Amino acid sequence: MIKSLIILIIFLLCGVWAGQHSKTILRCIERIVIDEPPLYEANNATNTQGFSAVPPMSIGWSELLPAEEKQILSRYQQNLPTDLTDQVLLSLQATTDRTYQATLQSTNIVENFLDKAISISGFIVPIDVQENINMTSFFLVPYFGACLHYPPPPPNQLIYVTIPNGMPASDFQMPYTISGILKKGLYEDPLGTSAYSLDLLTVERFYDQPDNFRMH
Repeated sequence: MIKSLIILIIFLLCGVWAGQHSKTILRCIERIVIDEPPLYEANNATNTQGFSAVPPMSIGWSELLPAEEKQILSRYQQNLPTDLTDQVLLSLQATTDRTYQATLQSTNIVENFLDKAISISGFIVPIDVQENINMTSFFLVPYFGACLHYPPPPPNQLIYVTIPNGMPASDFQMPYTISGILKKGLYEDPLGTSAYSLDLLTVERFYDQPDNFRMH
């Protein structure tokens, strides 16, 4: 009897977990079933050669933040209170915290990753799209809606990417993984300002949740 009850509880917990992660599970199944090629692959010999010499290092968005700025941002953007009154008080405190407000505009970067082959996942915010729906530049951002539905993240949480020959504009509600050589480069646009740029090699669909450090 006890054994049957334990099995039932485990089954129910698995069902709850599957329900909470249904989108991720479906994306993983889709990735396994559909072996799709990259949406974009550069034919630039210089970029390709650099990538073949050093395999890309997969990084997360928080790794692009200097340690001291990561700590400042985490005060107001990690482990947020559940009580509404506490949330309002924290929001008011954030608006008057000059150090926090300065961090939101920071262009300080982590130099360890510069001129190295990296891959990172996020959402595409198109900047230049031609009449034929060919995208020639975009921002990669940590979470859906950044720069559009929400204010832009700090400049050191945006990556500016150009595509010399362009690529078809895709579903911008989906996350993507881009790979290439990370560079230091300030780029300003009405949608936001980036402190990083990337010499693009590939763009692929990503089948999980890319955001590991929320910025809105």
